[in-house]
Amino acid sequence: MVRHAYPLDPGEIRVRGQVGDGVLEVVVSDDGGGVHRDRADDSGLGFGLALICEVSDQMTLAPRSDGGTDVRMRFSLPGLRPGAAVGRL
Repeated sequence: MVRHAYPLDPGEIRVRGQVGDGVLEVVVSDDGGGVHRDRADDSGLGFGLALICEVSDQMTLAPRSDGGTDVRMRFSLPGLRPGAAVGRL
């Protein structure tokens, strides 16, 4: 995302996380140019998004209405008890 969202100029990346009901949801957002398959030899998701698909339980990639992209990831936390204290990063 960092490499592709802002290929020429620096830009902002936002990361939000939330834990609830035994699930961690992480959203990474940018205001860059969006997701494009510009090259004829482009084979799909690329390494980063393919890795996210492999390690997460669910991943969605969505354009933002004001430009940029949201990448949403969900991870099951099977050992987390309801109401358990969760630290902040």
